[in-house]
Amino acid sequence: MSTISLASRAPLFDRLLGVGDGFEVEQRMDSSGLRISLARDISQLFSTRSRLTLAEFIRGDVTVLDYGLPDLCAMSPNSQSDMDLMTEVIIKALQCFEPRLRQVGVTLTPEKSVPSAAHASIIAAVILSGQALRVNFDIAFSASGALTLQPS
Repeated sequence: MSTISLASRAPLFDRLLGVGDGFEVEQRMDSSGLRISLARDISQLFSTRSRLTLAEFIRGDVTVLDYGLPDLCAMSPNSQSDMDLMTEVIIKALQCFEPRLRQVGVTLTPEKSVPSAAHASIIAAVILSGQALRVNFDIAFSASGALTLQPS
């Protein structure tokens, strides 16, 4: 009896750069390899500063030249309106620059141990071999702009 294998081809830049992260680059990527690839790409996206201001990013048509997140350093995790705006920015960045993700949901909460930091939980779906697969990522943003991303 044959078994169905959930896999997809490794992304183009992973193949071009020879980046494997647990899977052979020329082979098809399984769900674990896909999660690792997504985590790496999301981390790069969130570690890159967009040239746009917050207002321009939210209201404008974002292009590849605007890759990254706008400067969020002035945002306070203690302000609900700032947290709502940061959530909107994160969702828009993921929708614009990570096309593998579908039905993106972000929950942003203040980091209790660090007053100037916030914690984001990202839940989304990704299509693998024609099937929807749920992916979760936890991200810690600090006032310095540093972040820690964990696939969960």
